[in-house]
Amino acid sequence: PVTELQITKIVDVNQEEAFLIMTDVKNYPKILPRNIISVNIINQIDNSVLAEYEVIEHGIRTKLLANHTMYPYDKHIIEVMDGDAKGTKLIQDFTVINTPVGDVESMSNLFLQGLSHTEMAKLSECNSPFDECTRIDSQVELNLEGLLSPFSYLPKRNLDHASNTVITSFTNYMEIKTKNEKIIDDLYREILLRPADTGALEDWGSLLDAGTMTVD
Repeated sequence: PVTELQITKIVDVNQEEAFLIMTDVKNYPKILPRNIISVNIINQIDNSVLAEYEVIEHGIRTKLLANHTMYPYDKHIIEVMDGDAKGTKLIQDFTVINTPVGDVESMSNLFLQGLSHTEMAKLSECNSPFDECTRIDSQVELNLEGLLSPFSYLPKRNLDHASNTVITSFTNYMEIKTKNEKIIDDLYREILLRPADTGALEDWGSLLDAGTMTVD
């Protein structure tokens, strides 16, 4: 069985904003509408949140009890406390990157640290050569049993792709900038159970911006 996965993402938002979106537990069903049906926050003390999730994957529904531990704005740990994934952990580290785009030495260092060419290219999306980006390193320690145990025997590339898709859902959500774009994206997630695509943001956004269409 696969027991460990690693994903690295670069986002064009500051560290605090990236951390707050990734740790906003009650917002998870909106960000992952096809996977998380509901979240029930059972207990919240300081920077620790205990929540029960109802999740669905390939038609299999199950409930998971997970504890979130936050260390603002550097680290986020999710540990499944009960259910068929008990013992599974997600450990996320948030790091500020102030790298001048085109700085060959700095870009080489990032590559040596494990960044893919795709994530290095994301640095060019920063608003200016010295804009603040955030690197999110996610490490998953898998422990799947019961109904979920077959998933741990899937090819690792499939699990890598699935994990990357989940993290990408969060990072795409982070990078929606304007008020109208957020309104459109929220409506798509609520009604169509998927994020708004670029065309939708441009088409509906232009109508909202021009005042020819209202949110209603």
